[in-house]
Amino acid sequence: MPEPVFIQLYFELALKLNYISVDHLETAREMFEREIVQAAAVNHQDHELDRLEALCDKIVNSTDVMEGLQADYEFHEQLAIMAKNPAILIIFQGLSSVLKKVLHQRRVLARQSPVSQEKTNETHVAIVAAVKTRNREMARQAMDQHFETWNQQTMRSYSQVPSSLAEE
Repeated sequence: MPEPVFIQLYFELALKLNYISVDHLETAREMFEREIVQAAAVNHQDHELDRLEALCDKIVNSTDVMEGLQADYEFHEQLAIMAKNPAILIIFQGLSSVLKKVLHQRRVLARQSPVSQEKTNETHVAIVAAVKTRNREMARQAMDQHFETWNQQTMRSYSQVPSSLAEE
C-alpha cells in the first residue's frame, strides 16, 4: 500500500497557507469517519474486529497518555482498514496524520481529565458494539455520539487552558 505522503503534504501546505483551517480538517474527518464506520460495520472480518476490540481495551485501560493517544489513532485507522477500500485508507491516513499533529495538545488535555477520558472511552466501546452488529445505522450513530462527546469534552478542556498554551 502506498504511503499517504502526498496527501499529508497537501493538507499541511494548505493549512500553513491558510487555504483551509484546522476546523475544516476536523469537520472533513468527522464526515469521512461517519462513512468509514458504516463500511467497516458491513465489511469487517472477525480478526479485524478482534484487533478493534483490543485497541479499544488499550484506550480504556491505558494509564499512559501517549499510549492512549496512539491506541486511539490506531483504533480509527483500524476502522478505515475494515472499510475495505484502499483509497479511503490512504486519504484517511493523510488527513489523520496532519490532524494528529495539530490536535495533539487538545488530545493530551482531554486524556488528562478523568471525566473527559471516561466519556470518550465509553464512546469507543459503543463504536465496537455497533460495528459488531453489522448495522450501518447503529455504527453511524455511535460515531456521531463519539464526535459529539469529543467536541464537548475537548472544547471544555481546551477552553480552560491559558491562551498562551492553547495557541501552541
